[in-house]
Amino acid sequence: MPNSSILEEIPKEIPRSFHEKFKNKYEDCLQQNQINEEEYSEGLENDIEKHQNHRTLVNLCVAPFSQPPYPEDYRFIRGDPLMEMNVKNFDFLLYDFDGHAIFGEAKSNINRGREMEIVVEVLEQKKTVNENRDYIEKEYIGRELKNIECVLATYSHSAENIAKKIISEREEIITWAVHKAEKQITISTPLPDPNDLQQDLDIERIHRLITHNDTKLNSTIDKINTHGGVFDFFPNSIDLDRLRILIKIKENINGKCMINVDEVCDVINNNDLFYLEREKCQEIAESIISEGVKIDFLKEWKEDDKWDYKIKSRYTSSDGLEETLIKKWIDRKIEERKEKERKKCFEKVKKQIKKEAEAQSKLTEFFR
Repeated sequence: MPNSSILEEIPKEIPRSFHEKFKNKYEDCLQQNQINEEEYSEGLENDIEKHQNHRTLVNLCVAPFSQPPYPEDYRFIRGDPLMEMNVKNFDFLLYDFDGHAIFGEAKSNINRGREMEIVVEVLEQKKTVNENRDYIEKEYIGRELKNIECVLATYSHSAENIAKKIISEREEIITWAVHKAEKQITISTPLPDPNDLQQDLDIERIHRLITHNDTKLNSTIDKINTHGGVFDFFPNSIDLDRLRILIKIKENINGKCMINVDEVCDVINNNDLFYLEREKCQEIAESIISEGVKIDFLKEWKEDDKWDYKIKSRYTSSDGLEETLIKKWIDRKIEERKEKERKKCFEKVKKQIKKEAEAQSKLTEFFR
């Protein structure tokens, strides 16, 4: 509801004599709740960086299992397993086609002191997996599972503290320490704190709790190299990550960046989300196009049947298009936040003025 037409938007139940008051109160509310655009934009940029770090971490975890030679034949099955159940889910699922599954959660940013909070979260996800074991076997695996393990993956500087917390809680969670610069994964097996070395838990048992049952897998993981560029996005990725596929598939035609909708679906179905049904990939492709139009990054193209949309940017290079996309995405998020505040103010003032109008009406009736 644009501020300039607020008088036209005032509900019919508000008497005309209160319209000017409504307008003034509404404008006061907007002024009091005005967002700091620069601060909000910086927050969005920080969120973008966090999501990028998380996506990189997940890719570093699943890359070795996404192409041969597969470590001990474990392969990447899907991202965000159980997402369709609307439950708290892990980031990835690995399977060795012999009854052994690994559910992994990636945490790219673990502040000191939050270790227990993260462990509890993974334990809740582990419980959800066990509760949905039949569904997992039927929909993902196709056979009965012999064993399920849970991995908490984090960057190497946080891994030891997490592993020590897991040991102190006597939980069966394996910590993967991901070395971003070296592009390697190691299994974190720190010596426990002295207070945790009680009679009921010796070093050998501690080791069994925090390592894979398959001893070959433990040593194999420590020897492989990985990389962070396998998948551009996962099912639960934010819309900005999804929109980047438009830059990936665009074709430069006479100085214009053109998009074919069918190609968007094909790339999603054959690459990033190969594990989803074609219909779901089509649905995601349509949502990407819709969002691209919504943020003014795409414009419908009717001059050539081969192309459906043109990217609206003065750039044609990938870096320039990325800059345009992020700016348009942030601008749209800011406008959505403003619109949310406008609606909140509108409803708040409507309630206040309606109450005042009803009180005055009763008072008028009383003195008649």
